[in-house]
Amino acid sequence: MTAMPRGAKIALSALAALSAITVYAFFHEHLFSLPLWTPTGLERFLIFSGVYWAVAGIVLLAAPRWIGVIAIGCATAYIVWWCGPAAPAAALYFLGACFCLGTIVTRRSDVPTAILVGLAGWIFAIFVALHFRVNTRGAYAVAMAIPYLWAVRSWRERTLPVRSGAFRFLYKSRAEASALALLVFLLFGPFAGRAEAGNRR
Repeated sequence: MTAMPRGAKIALSALAALSAITVYAFFHEHLFSLPLWTPTGLERFLIFSGVYWAVAGIVLLAAPRWIGVIAIGCATAYIVWWCGPAAPAAALYFLGACFCLGTIVTRRSDVPTAILVGLAGWIFAIFVALHFRVNTRGAYAVAMAIPYLWAVRSWRERTLPVRSGAFRFLYKSRAEASALALLVFLLFGPFAGRAEAGNRR
């Protein structure tokens, strides 16, 4: 009997730990009391699941490489319909500020790395700002505009230190496209059990 590789042991240990944390969170945070688990919520979730996988199945069969672009478009349209254009616009502005700040801190990084580094920097800056009376929309809008100004200058000088092609939305294989479809379903499926648009706050 061959011994299990060390990497597999680490992966299984991590899976077991995350599974235990998930079970604990479900009971500790009373997640079963959410609207999703009511009869009406389950009915809406089943309707959403049927429609989603019918459309996703057609896309996966006909044009799997475009599922990333289609998923982004549908998610954006859903978010705008649910909470209006201001919230997603603010989120995109913040992500852009994270990306621009990340390109300042890390030279020649790819796009995901630049965003994560920039996000860490902004979290630290916001945590420090919480101790001062500067927490206004205008202050954050101006502060986050500074990395944009640096990025514009870099683009004009063609010195932006980010590798091109590091953030792709077109998938070469149907397996990758199917994995993305499953991820999108898991992210948006729980919202299907919420109230109708007329009951939004």
